[in-house]
Amino acid sequence: MAGGKPQAAVNLLRYLKMVFNWAVDRDILEVNPCERIRPPAKTVERDRVLSDQEIAAVWDATYQLPSPYGEMYRVFFLTGQRRSEVSTIRWGEIVGEIWTIPREKVKKDRPHTVPLTKSVQAILAELARRPRFEDDGYVFSTTGGKSPSSNFAKVKRQLDQLSDTSGWTIHDIRRTVRSKLAELGVPREVARKVLNHEDGKVDRIYNRHEYLVEKREALEKWEMMLLNL
Repeated sequence: MAGGKPQAAVNLLRYLKMVFNWAVDRDILEVNPCERIRPPAKTVERDRVLSDQEIAAVWDATYQLPSPYGEMYRVFFLTGQRRSEVSTIRWGEIVGEIWTIPREKVKKDRPHTVPLTKSVQAILAELARRPRFEDDGYVFSTTGGKSPSSNFAKVKRQLDQLSDTSGWTIHDIRRTVRSKLAELGVPREVARKVLNHEDGKVDRIYNRHEYLVEKREALEKWEMMLLNL
């Protein structure tokens, strides 16, 4: 795998180590057989951030995508959350103006709360008017909520063509949002909380403040900048 897809090979080794560590913790194995294996390839950390012109072009192009992909991409921009978290939102995770991502999806010791701005609420309200498979089905779905939307590669290629913007990934949206929060003067601690970035061990244990008010203010500032672009 390292010969053709070096980043995929590095990721595979990382996941294998996680699986074997899980087994060791439960006394299924005595040792992790991957523990001393070095990454099979060198990778370069991505630093791609979309420019203001690219943000505007991609945002405008989302309105030409088939539903619910256009709405999903706009929520990527408006919330800054991970692709896996946004694409698998269930209606039951949304209560009023708060989206609570379950702990099993964020892989942390507690759920992650995301205040929803007016634009996100409007997107969800429109989707909520459509027929659903069940009350707690997936929000972004082409099967009435039975399963989450997929086929990201095909839609991304379409979005690149419509926006005349390429060389970026969905995760680069997240990095762009983080950079824009800094540009807006949002304190580092608050920006990290918005994106649910890892805290230090001491903070994880002792700082249980949810930062809901601060996160809402930060996302509303970003929403205003985004819409102005």
